[in-house]
Amino acid sequence: DMLEITVVSSFLDGYIPRPPHLSITSCRDLQPSEINSILESTHIYCMPSRSESYGLVYVEAMAAGCTVIAPRHEPQNYLLDRGKSGLLVEPNNIEALLSALTIAITEPENCLQLARNAWERVQTHLGPEAVAAAYRSAFQELAS
Repeated sequence: DMLEITVVSSFLDGYIPRPPHLSITSCRDLQPSEINSILESTHIYCMPSRSESYGLVYVEAMAAGCTVIAPRHEPQNYLLDRGKSGLLVEPNNIEALLSALTIAITEPENCLQLARNAWERVQTHLGPEAVAAAYRSAFQELAS
């Protein structure tokens, strides 16, 4: 099987060189429904960002059933439940990122369990219903 890589980016930080021997598709200026469609057919979601205010894209990938690879920053630590719901790597460490990608590709059982944990975490802690319930509970506590 050939590894397929899809890069979804506005490429604001410049062109990303692609090795000619790999199958890499670049997508930009997509509608949210198009991004959701890509996520639903994705097994591994990797975004080694340098900083995130919340990281909604990670939650979207988790909800789509992806195994997520993210830098070991807050809020990614929280979102991925300290590594129980995804692979966390040291920021700006290409070797750690390569190692996580290798694990995600070569250990499908582990990858599948992380994806299940991530989906479950979205349902119980991060999804709209769970967040609304937490707000409701907090407001009720404040009101009493």
